Amino acid sequence: MRHILIILLLIQFFSIRGQEVVPKNNFLYLEGLGNGGYYSLNYEKTLFKSPFSRTYLRAGLSVTYDSWIKPIFPNKPRTFFLTYNTPLIVGVEVGTKNLRYEYGIGVDFTAGENTRHLNMLVFGKNSRYATTPTGLIGLRYYCKKKPVLYRLTLTPFYDITEKVIIPYWIGASVGFQF
Repeated sequence: MRHILIILLLIQFFSIRGQEVVPKNNFLYLEGLGNGGYYSLNYEKTLFKSPFSRTYLRAGLSVTYDSWIKPIFPNKPRTFFLTYNTPLIVGVEVGTKNLRYEYGIGVDFTAGENTRHLNMLVFGKNSRYATTPTGLIGLRYYCKKKPVLYRLTLTPFYDITEKVIIPYWIGASVGFQF
């Protein structure tokens, strides 16, 4: 964690000379290995803006047919299943240059086959619905002359039943603002 903090501080130090960029209020981006799982398409809406920060609400959607249970939980059976993930996150972006910090907290709603094997908060013994607390901390870069943005985030998930944090995923995003 100390190395991540040092890297973030160095990046901020070298971005001091950057020009101020005023982000727009709507964002659409594709994220890989983030809060929505392997990938997700996300829409983000600005809730509040100040000269140095922006608060936003983000919703995404991911549809996968895969088995990621075995590498994370070796004692669970390996099954393939179709799942729909919807991350819903409230976040804060801090900074005035084109490189900014962001952090947030939210929940990932999951629907699909065999969600009881996900070791999350499941609605009923044989339910096809689950929810997982999640968060993010990362960097966001706005292009100066184009409405393009890039994001790099750490996205931990909290396993409610085991009371452990599922290993960090490093999410990368690219999208645009309008």
